[in-house]
Amino acid sequence: MTRFFPGLLIEGFMSKLINKPTQNQKLLSLLQDGEWHSTIEIREKLFIMQSATRIFEIKEQGNGIESKMMPHNQNDLNSPKVAWYRLKKDLKQDRLFEVGNVRAY
Repeated sequence: MTRFFPGLLIEGFMSKLINKPTQNQKLLSLLQDGEWHSTIEIREKLFIMQSATRIFEIKEQGNGIESKMMPHNQNDLNSPKVAWYRLKKDLKQDRLFEVGNVRAY
């Protein structure tokens, strides 16, 4: 007779959830190189469909992110324009620490 132990299944499931990086963490990791990344690249590499929302959330955490609209294909200026993002290199934009709702830079 097979016995069912729900606690073991939940524990295994929860450990996978805890160790899995969030979309914001994945996106921030991609942007760490300081290079420009398009929404299409973010979708293809990280499978993030709403990159603008993730960028907004990352900015709300105090991270400086630059954005601009440029053609997706840099060699064809008539290609559709998409949003491109990169992490600001200026240290003033980096959050050093946060106490309550007050950010210190």
